[in-house]
Amino acid sequence: MQPSIVVGALLAGSVLASGARAEVHFVPAEFATIQDALAASADFDVILVSPGTWTGPLDIQGLGVEIRAVEGSAVTILDAQGAAVGVHAGAPGDDSIAHVIRFTMTGAVDGAVADGDGTLVLDQCVVRDNSGVGARGPIDAYSCTFSGNGSHGLEDFDAATGCTFEDNGGWGALALGAVIHNPQMDFCTFLGNGLGGARLSVSGPGPAWPADLRVERCTFVGDKLQLAALTSGGTATSTLRNVTLLGGTVKVLQGSLDVSNCILLSPTPITDLSDGDVSVTWSDLPGAWLPGTGNIDADPLFTDAAAGDWSLAPGSPCINTGNPALIDPDTSTSDMGAFTYAPWTILEGGIAPGGSLPSLLGGMGPLIAGEPMQLKVWPLQPAGVWLVVSTTELDLPFKGGVLVPAVDAVFGPLFPSFPQDQLVAAYWPSGLPTGFSFVAQAWWPNALMPQGWEASKGLRGVQP
Repeated sequence: MQPSIVVGALLAGSVLASGARAEVHFVPAEFATIQDALAASADFDVILVSPGTWTGPLDIQGLGVEIRAVEGSAVTILDAQGAAVGVHAGAPGDDSIAHVIRFTMTGAVDGAVADGDGTLVLDQCVVRDNSGVGARGPIDAYSCTFSGNGSHGLEDFDAATGCTFEDNGGWGALALGAVIHNPQMDFCTFLGNGLGGARLSVSGPGPAWPADLRVERCTFVGDKLQLAALTSGGTATSTLRNVTLLGGTVKVLQGSLDVSNCILLSPTPITDLSDGDVSVTWSDLPGAWLPGTGNIDADPLFTDAAAGDWSLAPGSPCINTGNPALIDPDTSTSDMGAFTYAPWTILEGGIAPGGSLPSLLGGMGPLIAGEPMQLKVWPLQPAGVWLVVSTTELDLPFKGGVLVPAVDAVFGPLFPSFPQDQLVAAYWPSGLPTGFSFVAQAWWPNALMPQGWEASKGLRGVQP
C-alpha cells in the first residue's frame, strides 16, 4: 500500500473535536487538480497532493481545510502563472483556518493572501520569486522560507516561527499599524533583504490594552530591525530576547526598548528616535554600551559564521553568561544570542525490533564541573543495560546494528527504574578542557533480535 494512502486512511478515520469526520481527497489519484479537490471539500477535510508542478491560482475561500504535499516543498510546486494572488484564503464573516503544508509557492504577484475573517497557516513552505509580496494578511508561518520576492517577504502577519527571510526586495517581515494585535516573531533568520530584516509596529487604544512587541531568538545578518510600540495613554515596550544582530542596527521609532541576552555586533547597535527608555543588560555588544548590568564586549566565538552557523562554539564567552534568572534547556544559566549552546547531540546508529530506535537521553545536564549529569534510555528497557563510552565515534556494524562509540569503556549491567529512569546519575568532573567530548551508546539483550541484542541511538556530549 502506498504511504499516502496509509496516511489518508489514518486521517480519514480520525474524529475531530467538533464531531465532524474528515474526508481525505487525493490529487491526482482522485481529482485532477487541487482546485477540483477544493471544490469537493468541506471544513476539516484533508487534500493530499503528490509531487509535481501544479498550476494555480488556488482559491480556498472560507474553507477550514488542510492541503498537504505528500513529499515536501522541494518536489511539490504551486505555480500561479502570473496571477494576482497565488493562494487566497478567507471570506467575510468566516473565521475558518486553512493550512497549506510543505509546498513551494511561486509565480504570482502576491504569493499568498489571507483576508476577510479567515486565517492562513503556512507550514514548511517555500514562498519565493513572486513579483509582489510573498504572503500577507492574518497568516501564521512556521518553518517557512520567504526569498526573492519583489516586495516584502511577509506582511501584516500574526506569527512567524522558525522562518528564513532572504533576498526579498522590501522588508523581510513588515507589520504596521496593528491595533490590539501583537505580531509574534521567534527563531527567525533575516539575510540580505532590500529594506531590512523586520519593521514592526503595534498600537492599542488605551493603557489597559497591551501593545508590546517581542522578538525572540532571531538572527539579523546585515539587516536592520525597526520597532514602534505605543498606546493612546503612553508608550509601550519592545522586547528583544536572545537576538543576534550582525552589522545592522535596532532602530526604536516609538516606545521603550528592553534588550537582554543578545549579541549585537554592530558599530551602532541601537538608534533611539523615541522618547522612551532603553535598557540593555546581559548582552555582548560594543564597549560604549557596557554600563548595563551583565554586558560584555567579546568575540562570541560562533561555530562557523562564514558558513552561516551562528551557534556558540565551546569556550564562547556568551555561554551561561546571560540573565542568571533565566534557565536554558540544559538546566544551566541562559546563554546570549539566538542559539542556545547544546552540550548534547543525538546521533544515528543502534538496532531495534521494527526499526523504532530507542534514544539515550533524559535530564542530561550542562556538562559543567560540579553540576549533575544524568543519562536515560527511552523507552525504558527491562533488561540489564550495558553502556559503551568512548572519546571516539566508530560507527561500525555490530550485532546486526551499528556500534557508535569505540569500546574504550563498558559499564554494566545497569538497571534503570521508573520513575527516574536513570541509567547514570553523577556529577560532571572538574579539570577537563573546554571542548572535551565523548560518545555513548546503550546495549541490552533482546531475544527477539536475530543476534540477541538491541541498542539505542548514539549520544555525543561536549563540554562548553
